[in-house]
Amino acid sequence: FTSTRELKTEKMAMMDVDWSSCLGQKTRIPHDVTFTFPEEKDSEDIGAHKMILAMVSDVFYGQFYGSIPEVKDIIPVKNTRREVFLIMIQFIYNKTPDWKQFSNFELYFEVYRLADFYLLENLKAAVEEALKKVAVIDANFQELSSCADRNSHFENLSTSVLESCATFLTENYGNFQDIVNFISMYQGDSSTMMKIIRLIQTKKTEKCSFLVTGAAWKDRGYYICNDCSRNSSHSTICKPCVESCHVGHDISEKFDSIFYCDCGDGALDNG
Repeated sequence: FTSTRELKTEKMAMMDVDWSSCLGQKTRIPHDVTFTFPEEKDSEDIGAHKMILAMVSDVFYGQFYGSIPEVKDIIPVKNTRREVFLIMIQFIYNKTPDWKQFSNFELYFEVYRLADFYLLENLKAAVEEALKKVAVIDANFQELSSCADRNSHFENLSTSVLESCATFLTENYGNFQDIVNFISMYQGDSSTMMKIIRLIQTKKTEKCSFLVTGAAWKDRGYYICNDCSRNSSHSTICKPCVESCHVGHDISEKFDSIFYCDCGDGALDNG
């Protein structure tokens, strides 16, 4: 038998609530605000709860509960695509985006731009972490670098992506002549490539090699962090990780064999 008091206690455990269940048309708690997208024909509206939005975003708080609150329950969204707005709303309701399903790299920056507008620092950080895990390859180098340069007003995010592109060049086209040959085939804005070259020249590319290799055995010469691999079968880390996130740890000698960095892959116990 479960008492009424016990039931009430269970319902008050906010951390156990599946907030994503409050989205969509079958939500148990009716929405009190609806966002429409007049710039997209036949687009589906997005319902939400003012209180939840206001608890997460100071911008939404000012809009719904500020000195001059929004009185309309139906709000048209302009200059933002529905897909991007939905990702933000879902994130607010604790539904993590499936970054691997993003159709193009510009979508990352659109989500970041919207998160910046609504002062959602956690979403901005999530975008930054997701982009760090994107492996730069020949096929995506131009699109990724161009997106980063177009969004240079978000300096930290843009520079991080360009640094990953610079790391890709140094790791895969090691000598200067090979890099020059790669540049000759680059069809993007030449100023973007110059920014990447400057990053190489100023040696600002000491980042985890996993950014370039992904989960492929392409890097050579690894170390083992005995502090972080104690309870794990994963153990290999690259030199940049030795000199950054594993400073002060018990590090092995260098092993001359191909690998990919388990630290960058998030596979270590304490990396």
